[in-house]
Amino acid sequence: MKIRLSYIFIIIIFTSGLFAQEFTFVEPQQYLCNKIENSINIDGKIDEAEWRNAEWTNLFVDIEGDKKPNPYLNTKAKMLYDDEYFYFAFKIEEPH
Repeated sequence: MKIRLSYIFIIIIFTSGLFAQEFTFVEPQQYLCNKIENSINIDGKIDEAEWRNAEWTNLFVDIEGDKKPNPYLNTKAKMLYDDEYFYFAFKIEEPH
């Protein structure tokens, strides 16, 4: 009985590494989102002073970081909020 338990224990130890996954911690990006006093006109244009004062995010990357290729199109965003809404503006650089 001791021999069989030893074999089972050894098999468990050597096979446990087969199912382990390697995870690399990637520090999440942090972005500034300005609070605005007046609501934004939702018209597809970002020419209001509030949008001009908002910072662009870094270019988007895959959530897995360097493990995946960069997105095909450069994409970034601006964000604002007021007492009622959360506003997003995106810029996607298309090749044409």
